[in-house]
Amino acid sequence: MTTLTGSNTTPVQFQIQVHNGNRSTTANASWIGNITNNDLRFGVNNSTSMILTTTGRLGLGTTSPSAPLHVPGSNSFVFGAGGTTVYRLRTDSGATESALGPITYSVAGIFGGYIASTAMAMTSDRRLKKNIQSCPIDRVKRLYDSCEVKLYDWIESENKPGQEIEMILKGEKTQALNQLSNSSTVMRIERWELSPLKSKKYRVWVRLDTGKLRKVDFGARGYAQYRDQTPLKAFSHLDHNDEERRHRYYLRHKVDYPEPSADFYAKKFLW
Repeated sequence: MTTLTGSNTTPVQFQIQVHNGNRSTTANASWIGNITNNDLRFGVNNSTSMILTTTGRLGLGTTSPSAPLHVPGSNSFVFGAGGTTVYRLRTDSGATESALGPITYSVAGIFGGYIASTAMAMTSDRRLKKNIQSCPIDRVKRLYDSCEVKLYDWIESENKPGQEIEMILKGEKTQALNQLSNSSTVMRIERWELSPLKSKKYRVWVRLDTGKLRKVDFGARGYAQYRDQTPLKAFSHLDHNDEERRHRYYLRHKVDYPEPSADFYAKKFLW
């Protein structure tokens, strides 16, 4: 074993060991390196060519490796040969153009994990292809038949789906399972129908977050109540003549219905 020690106040200690172990041990090996917490460098022409840092990073051609293995430089991929006509896919500056002669791509990178790269985009040029022929129609038809084409219209609304109820026409019945909510109660519309109690009234069956099914009747001017007269928060007035108003409505204990003066329409109200 040979140990070399520097002469300053915090000397570097370099050591060469040859350990003559026996067959029953794993120490039969040679060892070269620093026994102090210092970088280990190898150089040529009085300049560092390779460095092994105290953090375990190895750099070739750099003294400050930023990955476990850092080898700066570039690699070139050449397409075509000198004097031949090719199509330039992309230059190093990023421009796409036609050109004569071989194409050279410079590739460089520093990898601190899995080695990967972005995709290379290529144009479709018949000069780069051979055996060009028409595709049999049955191959295209198989792809076409396996696709299910949908037609649809976008819902133009500033609100979220399920929170807005549009025009309701007299005598029409539907089912809506949209979940509506106010500040304290979550309700789900089960169905709506014209109220059999009086004409020109509207009944909504709602299910509270407690799971109990209740009935809500709306009058011509937007008043509402529970049919079992369960007290809840106040229900704001709905102006059915103004389609653009937005309110947060709550039900209250009981409201006497005014005599309806027009068919009731629920136009864009938000819970």
